[in-house]
Formats: sequence, structure tokens, C-alpha cells
Amino acid sequence: MSASLKLPFNECQIYTSDKFTSDDQFVTLFNKAADHWGGSLEELEQSFYSLPKETRDEIDFSTIRKQIAQKQGIELREDVLASVGINPKIVWSAIIDSWSIKEAGQALLETKEVFKAKGLKLSKEDLFILDEEGRSLFSHRKNLHAFENFGLIVEILAENNERFTKQDCLFQRGHNPDLLKEASVYEDNNGINLLKRSLLNPDYWVGHSSELEDICLNHLEFLSLATETIINPKDLILRTTLLETGIEADTLEKVGSPSSNKALLHIYNEVLSTIDGMKTSTEQKALGKILENLGKKIQSDAKDLEQKPVYPKP
Repeated sequence: MSASLKLPFNECQIYTSDKFTSDDQFVTLFNKAADHWGGSLEELEQSFYSLPKETRDEIDFSTIRKQIAQKQGIELREDVLASVGINPKIVWSAIIDSWSIKEAGQALLETKEVFKAKGLKLSKEDLFILDEEGRSLFSHRKNLHAFENFGLIVEILAENNERFTKQDCLFQRGHNPDLLKEASVYEDNNGINLLKRSLLNPDYWVGHSSELEDICLNHLEFLSLATETIINPKDLILRTTLLETGIEADTLEKVGSPSSNKALLHIYNEVLSTIDGMKTSTEQKALGKILENLGKKIQSDAKDLEQKPVYPKP
């Protein structure tokens, strides 16, 4: 029994599992949750999947969840899919049942066409349909297939005007790790951590750099020292900020890591050369702020190297 489990009921009381003398009493209460639940479906899922398996087996969670969703006016995605004859775990099957990363990508494209034929679009909700352990396909033992095809997933979601958010990166139910931790256990053939290539790829955060900054500064404490040498939060934030100015990604690649003094000088001059082309004073002001921050970074790096670079003022 999980003593920290909390049930937000409409009576404004907080029930925790340590108030009950037996699992049977707790199971009985949870099975009546549909009549009293005052929280969100997300809280309901978190509470349920935090329970030991033997306790979960005694709870009719599927029925409870549907009843609460109906009361809250929420249409469950799995019900929508089932109504048009699509297996709710179809995306799971495409990713998890494939023998290779390439095969998983092809299966994902074919699955998108299945949705299209039914008048639907493959959505982010389909990626987060849970199994009996509270795992999304990103938490399955074969989740490498999902993270290696993350670029394709991003493209498919963009067709539906959807994107991965900070909240998605932190998604987890029960005692399963969040997506950031799941992706960080893999490296590609070049020794690059898959977290950097997938969830933290700066290209995916253009226009939303504040979310990436929050992730990098507040949610990567689990990274080992070895991984931190590959995933440098400051570099990721800077790259995304620069991409937002319109500098092409290949320009950043040519000059190397933005943390190097030489690269920063190159990018500084690159940004400076575009400021006159900004259409509005607001854009110029925003770009000027970036230049100011870059200048401070260059000075800081130069001081460390005992080299004072000369660069034009913004």
C-alpha cells in the first residue's frame, strides 16, 4: 500500500491510504471514486498507477475512469478510436512490435494513413495511451524505436498543429520514469546521448525556448557527469535562442559549439549583420537583447582565456 497516495474527493477531504486498516477498505473506497472524485483524470491515473499491482488488480479502473471522464465532459481518445474501428493501441503496435528502428518508422507512416482513411489525424494523445502498468510507449522496454523516430513523430504531430511541450517531457504515471529519463539511457553510434537528439533537440523548441530553458535548468539533475559533458544545458538554450533569430541550423553546425569563444564571435557578427533587416523596432529590440547577452558571454569566455576579443557594439 502506498502511504503517500492522495484522493481528492468533492467533500474537500484528503484521504490517504495510511488511514485504512486494510487494503480491502482502500479498494472499496477507490471503486466508489466515480461518485466523489474531485480531481483531474491525470490525478486519478497517477493515484491508481502508484498502487501496488495486487491492489490495482482489485480495482475496476477502466470503468471508473470512463465514468469520471463522462461526468467531466471529456471524450476519451481510446473511445473515439474504437468508435471508428481503430485499435487504441495501434501506435503502440507500430512502434513496439517492429523489429527495427527503420521498420518502426515505416509502420508509423502506415498508421498515419489508417487514421487518415477514418477521417482522423494521428495525435499526441495516441502516443500517451497507457498500458496496464501506466506506461506510454515511451516507457516500454523497446522505447528506443520511439526515440530514434522522434523527428518523424514531431513531423506527424506538426501536421495536426501539435508539438511536444515541457509537460510532455515530464510525463509519467505511477513509478515509471518520465520521458527525459527514459531517453537519456541511450546513445547513438557516435556516442551522442539520444536525449539530446530527440526531446532536447533545439530545432524542436524554436519559439518556445523558455520551456527548454526550464527543462535544462530544473529537470536534468538526474544526468550523470559523463552525460553532462555531452548534454550542455547552456549550449542547448543558446542554440535555441539563436535559431529563434532566424540563423540557420547549418550555420551553427559550421562554427561548432556555441560555448566556444570563436563560435560565439562568429555568431555575434552573424546576428549583428541581420539587425538592420528587422522589420520592426520590437524585433530589433529583441535581437539587441540577444546581442547583449552574447557580448557578455564572449567577454566571460575571453576572461577565462585571458584574451579580450574586439567586437562591435550592438
